[in-house]
Amino acid sequence: MQSADDIMVDTWNGVPRGCRAKPADVYFVLDTASGTSDAAVQQQQQFLASLAALFPLSKTAVRVGIISVGHRPEVTARLGRKDKMADLQQAVHSTPRVGGLPDIAQALRYLRQKAFAPDTARKEVAHAVIMMTNGNSLNAKEAAAEARLLRGQGVYLYAVSTSADQKVDKTELMRLASQPADKFVYDTSDYNIVESLIDLLHVELCNCK
Repeated sequence: MQSADDIMVDTWNGVPRGCRAKPADVYFVLDTASGTSDAAVQQQQQFLASLAALFPLSKTAVRVGIISVGHRPEVTARLGRKDKMADLQQAVHSTPRVGGLPDIAQALRYLRQKAFAPDTARKEVAHAVIMMTNGNSLNAKEAAAEARLLRGQGVYLYAVSTSADQKVDKTELMRLASQPADKFVYDTSDYNIVESLIDLLHVELCNCK
């Protein structure tokens, strides 16, 4: 399998462009609770907008949806509605704030019961969530239980913290994410998540022209 280290690849903002991948339904989840600073929200948006380059978007390949989370989850882009990289990036950057306390448990429940429901997500493809969170959820125990149920449904769950806000509960992130933690827990300060996603979705990178 190709990797960013052994071929000359096309990149966008430092992230390699994916030309092919196995079909997948992926959700970007942003933390827009009241306690999340504007700098942290912008950091999340920049991280996910850059990461969008990795996914070969189409109705039959990788479909991406966006959810904004505060006191409730709010779907801001449904799966597959943004099938051009520029459109997806614009949607990420225009994600509205929900506000309130961060109810991660409710967001995970929504993902399990609605976002990945059979009439919404495809059954035969990989399912993944890239959740931007520093932990510190409204109910950490309930959030961990919902994450366990979501992972048990076959969904790969990434937890990514933002360095703009200093209070990060790494223990909660590890309880939320799939295992092993070194493959599913990351920080916006680097893009090591790219290699994990390449492996998970069998992404073939675009050669430089």
